[in-house]
Amino acid sequence: MRRKALVRGLAFWMFLVPAAKGEAQFKFEKGAQFTVEDGLPGNVIRFIKKGKDGFVWIGTTDGLCRFDGAQFKVYQHDPEDPHSIIDNRTLCMAVDTHEIWVGTHVGLSRLDLATEKFTHYQFNEKGKLDKLQREDGQQIHSLLKDRNGTLWVGTRYWGLARYLPEKDDFKMYRGDQNEVAKYFPEPKSIHNILSLEQHRFNDSIIWAGTSHGVLEVNKYADTFEWLAFNLEIPIEKRWGNVFKNMYHHSDGLVYTGNWGGGVFVFNPGRRFVKLMDVRGHP
Repeated sequence: MRRKALVRGLAFWMFLVPAAKGEAQFKFEKGAQFTVEDGLPGNVIRFIKKGKDGFVWIGTTDGLCRFDGAQFKVYQHDPEDPHSIIDNRTLCMAVDTHEIWVGTHVGLSRLDLATEKFTHYQFNEKGKLDKLQREDGQQIHSLLKDRNGTLWVGTRYWGLARYLPEKDDFKMYRGDQNEVAKYFPEPKSIHNILSLEQHRFNDSIIWAGTSHGVLEVNKYADTFEWLAFNLEIPIEKRWGNVFKNMYHHSDGLVYTGNWGGGVFVFNPGRRFVKLMDVRGHP
């Protein structure tokens, strides 16, 4: 029963990691399945990330955990401990050398790997809140550490946030709802950041995907532009503006995924989107 396949269980491959003091020191050569019976806090897995120290971080709907190849160390919310993770329902993660950033349903938590204490952040349209609240509306859907080390945060209701470490605060980027209303009946959805991607060849450009277009930020010029595409075929107009997932390919094009409308290709240079024709391809 222990190894019985579970639809929502965890099965993944691990590989050789550095065997230095204080790091994960186990060699992974075979695939294995792990569930709550093995120490996971939950069987619903939101993300799996490998840290720079070799540990594997796993986000579930019941908490965060760290795996060293043999055991799971679990981090869960404790209402009596302000330095515990802000919420067990994890959604996304960004890793760094000395810290881990975790997006949850109730806000953003930063784990200091030296002290193993969490610091928490919540947002409004101006930046971080001064006082934390235990209410919905603070979901963090996406996180990105760009090539220069800047943290970008995709919030559910408040737009895109850029972390300013010298101030321990955030700069917000939000599209113009009046402009969006010309194309779509629900302009507030442009503040729901679903995905984040950095330009492969230009460090200054960050794309923040929404369900109604994409926000293009120039981090050095500190400017941004909201892009939407008035496609002729209604169903393509609907799905072509959904940037649920993004991948900037070496061919210069951005391939985007959505909730069922197929794969679209965004050309950032020529500023157009088209449906990718996969007929005849395996």
